[in-house]
Amino acid sequence: MLVYRVENASGEGPYVSGAANLLRKHNYCANHPLIYEDNIELRWGKDPRCGCVNLEALKKWFGEYLQTLLNLGYYIVEYSVLDSRVIVGKSGIQCGFDRYYASK
Repeated sequence: MLVYRVENASGEGPYVSGAANLLRKHNYCANHPLIYEDNIELRWGKDPRCGCVNLEALKKWFGEYLQTLLNLGYYIVEYSVLDSRVIVGKSGIQCGFDRYYASK
């Protein structure tokens, strides 16, 4: 499965890096459930991460914030991940995956 993720050069996503304050309003809206609300369990695996199920889902997820993140030095990464290492949330938009078993 291909998984799409926004991350910085260190491989950190915007929710765990310095961009978290920028996304604070984005975080708490009904269209962006927390991973646990979306039935995604990230305690499994060696390098668990969040992403989106396709590029359109990623664009929908970040909306107007995507361009700002790109301007801040984040970029969109496409990972190829074994289906068995991906958990798709009930939203059908976000997913959890084990980056240890993924390739760019």
